[in-house]
Parts: sequence; structure tokens; C-alpha cells
Amino acid sequence: MLDAPCLQDDFYLNLLDWSDTNMLAVGLSSCVYLWQANTSQVTKLCDLGLSDHITAVNWAQKKDLIGIGTFSGDVQIWDTASEKLIRTLKGH
Repeated sequence: MLDAPCLQDDFYLNLLDWSDTNMLAVGLSSCVYLWQANTSQVTKLCDLGLSDHITAVNWAQKKDLIGIGTFSGDVQIWDTASEKLIRTLKGH
């Protein structure tokens, strides 16, 4: 069972995405969490703080990259293996 408090019920948001490597990305409020289905391990990938929140998560075809959309209009590209922000695309 996966506990997901603060999961917004909004038709226009894409807050869940499953990867080819059996990992689930979940956007909860201002944070993105990764859940590895094989091990049930949970990792907090990022926290945008109080001034912004997650509007979308989407795995790239390259296994370790994920795109994160924000309410402020930015798209962040994260490397989940190193847990580092690679790039921020402004105004999308």
C-alpha cells in the first residue's frame, strides 16, 4: 500500500508516472517522491519550498531522467540516479 497524503484531486495535473524500471514518481504538494516497487524504498527527490508546487511528473525515455512541471511555469529535469537537478526550463 502506498500512502500519498496531499495528493491533489485535479483533472489537469499529472502527479503520478510509472517508469520502465518499475519506479513510481509521485508529486505531493511541493515535493516529488520516488517509490521503487521492487524494494518498497521511498526517496524524496526534491522540495520546491512553500512558494511553488508540483503540477506534473513524467519519466523520460532515458531511464534515470524525469521532468517535473511546476505551478510557476518551470520544467525541471532531474537525474534520479544522482538525485541532482540537471536543468530548469523557464516559462513553459
